[in-house]
Amino acid sequence: MAQRGRPVHFSYFRTLSEADADIRRAIILEQDTRPQDLINFLTRIYGDARFEGLREVKFSRGVCCFYRIEDERYVREDYFSSGEFFLVNLYRRLQSGTRLIFIDEIDISLDAAAQARLVEELRTLCTRFSVNVVFTSHSLALMQTLRAGELLYLETVGDQSLLEERSFSYVKSVMFGFHGWDRYILVEDEEAKQIVQHLIAKHCTPAFYSHHIIEVGGAGQVVSLLQRNRAQRFLAPAEAVIAILDGDQAVTGHANEPDTYCMPLASLESAFEAVYDQPDFAPRLPPNTEAAIQPHGRHKALYKAYRRLRLLSDQRIVEVACEPHAAALQVFAEQVLVPFLSNHPGDGLIAPDAAEEA
Repeated sequence: MAQRGRPVHFSYFRTLSEADADIRRAIILEQDTRPQDLINFLTRIYGDARFEGLREVKFSRGVCCFYRIEDERYVREDYFSSGEFFLVNLYRRLQSGTRLIFIDEIDISLDAAAQARLVEELRTLCTRFSVNVVFTSHSLALMQTLRAGELLYLETVGDQSLLEERSFSYVKSVMFGFHGWDRYILVEDEEAKQIVQHLIAKHCTPAFYSHHIIEVGGAGQVVSLLQRNRAQRFLAPAEAVIAILDGDQAVTGHANEPDTYCMPLASLESAFEAVYDQPDFAPRLPPNTEAAIQPHGRHKALYKAYRRLRLLSDQRIVEVACEPHAAALQVFAEQVLVPFLSNHPGDGLIAPDAAEEA
């Protein structure tokens, strides 16, 4: 965390050390208070009651937190753990009126559980204090808690530095890769993953190759990740990775990329909407819920409502959405998934005409 190019985290150590006499005097005179909001913040992040005894005292150059111990001694905040000291000063900066805060490696002194809880706290406090926080991190635990639009990936391409919005799965794949799987299938989102899983279970059992399905984000991100793997092989050799896009991408340029296929469904949500619109479909949404759904984006809202209200299990939603397209989905599975997952090395693919002749 920086101010005017100086690292506040470390410069404040010297400030506290130089002001020890002032701090000690204020403590002896019992001019300290209980920083309840700060205690609540720290407690929510660490998930325990270790901060109940925290006190705070003002001195000429700032504020200092401390704990009283026996024999009128005290422990000053610069003797806290590095993570605790960082969070104390981060909270102060958030409530100081600063409008933009940059933090380098925000996770470096926090365990995985604290990292995950910190992000939610930052969302609340940024709204409360009208401040924006930009931070860097290499922590998967922290990145996984970020919402759509909050995660950007910085990379150098040639002589240019690019900062672009990316999904968690995309960043995880590029930075850390996956190991231990024979085949990888890249899809856009969790809904596409459910369809592919459904097809594999129905048409590709048993599969010779172990596989992992990665929900990457938008179609552009899926294709980009496929291209990067082809060049850098951070997932697996190029022939061991394919991309399966939603059917609504069939009319875009993404569908023409090598090793890229489009499902016979525009999307799980739109397929489920078509089934829901049949007059005999049941169970229906409650009338008030259905009336609240707007025409724009209706397919996504219907799908989310069923999941939220648990009117159907996720598996059953996929089954009823896929049923009207069973023939097309079976052809897709047999032409794309079965050869990719179920053929033993060396067996090759038998063309339909050759199979009939055999």
